[in-house]
Amino acid sequence: MSGTATPTDQWTAAQCRIARRLFHLLGEAGVAGHDAPVAIAFTEAAGQFAWHEELYFDLLPARVGVDRDALVAEGVRGADEVLDQLEALLAATRGAAACFLLARVVLARLHADVVTARAGTTRELDGTRARSLTLVARDLAELREAIELLAERAVAADGALDEANRVCADAETSLRAADVVVGLCPRRAGDP
Repeated sequence: MSGTATPTDQWTAAQCRIARRLFHLLGEAGVAGHDAPVAIAFTEAAGQFAWHEELYFDLLPARVGVDRDALVAEGVRGADEVLDQLEALLAATRGAAACFLLARVVLARLHADVVTARAGTTRELDGTRARSLTLVARDLAELREAIELLAERAVAADGALDEANRVCADAETSLRAADVVVGLCPRRAGDP
């Protein structure tokens, strides 16, 4: 049996790529000199994203003609730019702005994307996929809440509200320029 990647496969690969990148970014940031509560939160989030990456990769098709690794390696317009912005903030140890961007844009949009995809599944027809998306959505909601609290504390302590707001506005602007409305990836016909 051979085949090509469906829109659902492409969406899943994009989510896998995003989770993989967040695992690496947040894992590295956890040891890069951020304040202890921020470093701990980043490390815990990295662990969640490692698990999400595995879940998404397991949902990708294993059939002739579909290279799962190549699908995951494809760039994701919109998401890649926002994650580049997050990477720059993390590398500069600008924890307040990074937390704000992570909570208010990245996690919020990832959660919306997964909730939207989950709404298009049923447990009876899409058992493993439905369960995986349910678990990821729950994790993202919890991560967002935890990072949001850190973001608010960090912004208040650092007096970095203006920078944090600008960073989020820049991210939202780049997503709109990439035709992203919901989530971190542009929607295509047939997306979950």
